[in-house]
Amino acid sequence: MKLGVIGFGNMGSAIIDGFLFKNVLNPNDIFCYSRDYEKLLINTSNRKVNACRNISEVIKNSDLIIISTPANIFNDIINEIKDYIGEKIVFSVCSGGTYKTIEAIAPKMHFIQGIPSTPIRYGEGIICFEDKNLLTLEELDIVINLFNKIALVKFFNENEIDIASTISGCGPSFAAIFIETLGDAGCKYGLSREDSYSLASKMLIGVGTSYLESKKHPSILKDEVASPGGTTILGITKLEECGFRNSIIKAIDAISKREK
Repeated sequence: MKLGVIGFGNMGSAIIDGFLFKNVLNPNDIFCYSRDYEKLLINTSNRKVNACRNISEVIKNSDLIIISTPANIFNDIINEIKDYIGEKIVFSVCSGGTYKTIEAIAPKMHFIQGIPSTPIRYGEGIICFEDKNLLTLEELDIVINLFNKIALVKFFNENEIDIASTISGCGPSFAAIFIETLGDAGCKYGLSREDSYSLASKMLIGVGTSYLESKKHPSILKDEVASPGGTTILGITKLEECGFRNSIIKAIDAISKREK
């Protein structure tokens, strides 16, 4: 698989880093383009992947092309490449690059849209794919098998994709705040910040893995720790008093513009 990336910002580089971190792709098989060629040279040389001077060079050398540009230039990119992209797979990670958009301006393009999360950089990402796409079944299998190596791959319909990508895409920031806050608490009681952050980070990985592997309801995972009369239930009670759950839901409401 030869991979092309149009737009080498935070998300484009995070996806490439995930493939390199997990040894999924050879750096020589990755071709990248960005409008700032000098900056691109610096970022690609660090990763030993190929820097391209134009989009056509990316397409010529790639089997699958990721479009990771700002949403406001997505349509321009599609109009530029649609006449010579042929049957190569196009994967958009742009928020504005939806199935409906492509169906209207480039219906013959072999296209799929998905929203990744930044932990994909370390092979622990999530990609929320739109369930409507313009791929063949064989091409869809190629995409799933490739990205399964660096992310949890999920498909959602038109009504679900926004909230799904909000939880998976914005959640890392919430989790980082939680890690930082637990670090502050550890520091308050004499732990080093490095130890506190490490404990909090590994704890989140462990809880997430526990759910994914066991499929136990989160309330069961909670109750397995919060024994009657113990210390954990005291902390949970205080979290409830402070509106812990409500504050998280309100944050999602604010992002989704669904606050009543």
